[in-house]
Amino acid sequence: MKIRRLTICDWQGNRRNDTVIDNPSWTAIEAAIRAMNNANLNDVHLEIESSNDASLTIGGGSGKYIVSGTLAGESFPTLADPTATDGCIALVAGGQLGDYPARYVVNLEATLEAVRSVAESGSFDARLAAWTYI
Repeated sequence: MKIRRLTICDWQGNRRNDTVIDNPSWTAIEAAIRAMNNANLNDVHLEIESSNDASLTIGGGSGKYIVSGTLAGESFPTLADPTATDGCIALVAGGQLGDYPARYVVNLEATLEAVRSVAESGSFDARLAAWTYI
């Protein structure tokens, strides 16, 4: 795994309690994502082992996720659903309810595939055509 740290955020009102796992296994990462409930468990952060301070954040839960990365503060690779219609979907991320463009809300299967690709390669794999850069 190319993940240096997994942070699982548990929001209790406006307070956040973090569980941090250094050098997590894929099993731990997948379990954290599957536990996301679009309520108090709505954020998972992954620090990627790289020279450019790359990270990946997953928000939401309960079958609807937003998956977005950071590459040295320059670009934000975000997983997109090319079949999505226009409009917005309400998700809880960062402890707050927000409206996200439907094209950036993906299902559990797409989330796990993308996160596993990043975790194994340490990069936003070009083979996943669903990454868009915003």
